[in-house]
Amino acid sequence: MATSNINIRVDNAVKKEAQEVFSSLGMDMTTAINIFLRQAIRLRSIPFPVAAVPEKKTSKRGSMKGKISMIDDFDTPNDKQQNENLLVVTAVEEYSRRQGITANETLRLFNNYGVTEAIRQCYETLHTQDIFECVSFAEDILKMKQCKD
Repeated sequence: MATSNINIRVDNAVKKEAQEVFSSLGMDMTTAINIFLRQAIRLRSIPFPVAAVPEKKTSKRGSMKGKISMIDDFDTPNDKQQNENLLVVTAVEEYSRRQGITANETLRLFNNYGVTEAIRQCYETLHTQDIFECVSFAEDILKMKQCKD
């Protein structure tokens, strides 16, 4: 496969933080950008919603007044977390069916290569697609990461 170079300018802090995120997912910047570009081509649009981020609620407790971010219900997963879990489970089941392997084998593979976390990170886009697009997204990640091994 022939490759091309892309040169982009980004803020140093943004680059560093993005590298940390991608590293925690087991990929480098090039892999992440390739995933982004492939998804943009597949969807024929930016592969995530672009919107203003709402302000976090903060508590007013003693000297930490206004500095502690709060979650509505700390002990139970919120709807988004439950929906992310459902999308991961559905992707695992469909990938397992396609590959003829067990769900446990698929989950191990997805976890080892950061696919589970990538699906969660891209939930806003992936949940609007059919499950086949989500599995194709997972397969792209696996292919790219397995090529590096």
